[in-house]
Amino acid sequence: MVFALLFLVACVLSTRDVTAQEPKPCNTPEQWEGTAWHNNQETGIMIISRISYDATNSRIRTFSLVLNGPSAWQSFEWILLYKEKKFYFFSEQTGACVVSNFFRQYIPAGVPSDATFKYHLSRGLTPNVVTTNTFAKAYKVDLHEDHKELLHEHQDHHGHTHTWYGSFTTDTCVPVLETIYEGDLLDEEAAEEYTDTLHSIRFSAMSPGIKNPNVFDVPSICSDATNGTLPSVIGDVLQWHRFAYL
Repeated sequence: MVFALLFLVACVLSTRDVTAQEPKPCNTPEQWEGTAWHNNQETGIMIISRISYDATNSRIRTFSLVLNGPSAWQSFEWILLYKEKKFYFFSEQTGACVVSNFFRQYIPAGVPSDATFKYHLSRGLTPNVVTTNTFAKAYKVDLHEDHKELLHEHQDHHGHTHTWYGSFTTDTCVPVLETIYEGDLLDEEAAEEYTDTLHSIRFSAMSPGIKNPNVFDVPSICSDATNGTLPSVIGDVLQWHRFAYL
């Protein structure tokens, strides 16, 4: 009887210890650079972006290569300045630049504070193993009124429920993989009806800091640019940051 009680107490304490150690949502490092491989399952478009992320000054810069089929591709760059509420979309090759007002509040890259921890995962071979924590969050797509024209290709999703899954390294919260599914996968009954993957973003070649802070300088080709209509693909390019949804 005594041994049974001791075993029961040990089990309770072990359960409490596991619960106490459950990973919590986190933000990525303040500054980093890396490559994002974004696949839109709906359109078949793949976007490869080199990202410079600066949470300290609330700004993002990317160079993106858009692949739409084996031979159709285009390249462009964009700078998002949250403090100035401006979005610059431009191409050094063509000399074109479009500027748009941007009113969405800054959202730190990382795991949303109300996301649910799902599981651990180890990748690689010993001793080169990377351990990640995966979180999930179901949410309703809520396009900002001022961005509905900007994201007109995504208006069909407005008001719908999607589920975000994100995997981040356990030690420094570096993004590894983010996937967005249609429907509420956290609801067992609803999950049986919706299993489509909408977007997936894989991250690679990540490094801390910003090598060249001048990458955030607005190029001279944008000095005379006025507010204009951005191409529909920009909704896909910005998907990784989830600015329009979460």
